[in-house]
Amino acid sequence: MRRAGLAVLALALPVATLVAGTAIAAPAIHPSALAPVSEPTPGMPLPKIKGLVAHGRIITVDPEQVSAGQYKLVIRDTGKAHNWHITGPGGVDLATSVPGTGRTIWKVDLVAGSYHIQCDPHSTTMHTELVVT
Repeated sequence: MRRAGLAVLALALPVATLVAGTAIAAPAIHPSALAPVSEPTPGMPLPKIKGLVAHGRIITVDPEQVSAGQYKLVIRDTGKAHNWHITGPGGVDLATSVPGTGRTIWKVDLVAGSYHIQCDPHSTTMHTELVVT
């Protein structure tokens, strides 16, 4: 059945039944079926967080708030005098190089908390935060 562009799938799950006074239990649900929504589904791409550091003292993260879970950090570094450096809970400490430019991709597990992002040579003026709930 389709409704408003979303596929709706009805599943028939067995329930406990009573046969001649004897309860027959329904099969157990595998724990993986109860996994939190923020965990990636095998075979599905990780959600992206985009970072940018550029001339003109620009440093950004998009989105600025996400739920805890696994992500792909995709950083675009276009400034030879800058870097994009993130630190925070769970031991996250990742940085692009100051003279280097280009695209960097990291897979990261984010836990609840605030992650600090800065350009190391210009940390007092080029910084932002990523909030993970």
